[in-house]
Parts: sequence; C-alpha cells; structure tokens
Amino acid sequence: MMRNLPLIAIFLLAGGCLGCTATHSFDIRVTNRSATPVTVWLTKTSGPYEDGWQPPEALALQTTSDTHIGGVIVPPGESRGTKMSAQFESGQHPVLRVYRSVHFDSILAISRGSPDRFDYLLTPGRNDLDVVADAGQLAVQPRQ
Repeated sequence: MMRNLPLIAIFLLAGGCLGCTATHSFDIRVTNRSATPVTVWLTKTSGPYEDGWQPPEALALQTTSDTHIGGVIVPPGESRGTKMSAQFESGQHPVLRVYRSVHFDSILAISRGSPDRFDYLLTPGRNDLDVVADAGQLAVQPRQ
C-alpha cells in the first residue's frame, strides 16, 4: 500500500483537474454607435490564451512592428461580427475589449479604467452589442 501512495496522489491531483475547463462558443456582433472609429479585441480575463484570444499586451511581446496582429476596426455607424470558440479554465472569463483608437501603439497605452477603453464580459451564445459614448466615456450596451 505504501508503494502506491505516489500513484494515488498523482491520480487524485489529475482527477481534481477534470472539469476545470469548459469550451464555450460565441456569436458576436458589434455596432459602433459612437462618432469615432473603435478597435474591438477578444481576450480572456487571464491566461493561458488560445490563438485569437491573446490580449494586445501579450501579442506585443511576440511580434515585430511590421507584423499584422489582432483587433478589428469598426468605423462609426458600421458593424462587425465573428463566431469564436475557446476553452476556459475555472475563473477565466471571455472579454470584448473596445478601444477608442485604431493604432496599436495607442491601444497598448490605454489601460483598464480609461475613458477610451471598455471591457465587456461576454456570455456564451449570441452577443449583439452597441458601442456608445456616454458623457465622453466609451461604453458597451447589449442591443435590446
């Protein structure tokens, strides 16, 4: 029995991780109702990040200045959409970041809480969202 203790410990640790991840799918449509173009970006509240879900600050460490990276520009009055799936570990949440900028260097300088950035927690399934400016602050509202 004593010889099996390491095997039992490994089994319990591995078994404790079962169910720690879940795959969710998203159907996202963003309409820019503000007066300026915005960049929308999909990410997670924490890593590890899958392809297509890396935040700008993580991509900046991996790319060169001439590399095209993520983010989609949405001009005023226009809409953009995508369908994405990802795995989420316990405590991880999907986030749509909206930046009032179209330049990568500026996006990197806009931190959470800035009036030029809004982080919206997505829910699995359909997310039909409007980007608005509310008293100068960027905001995201679910479409009714």
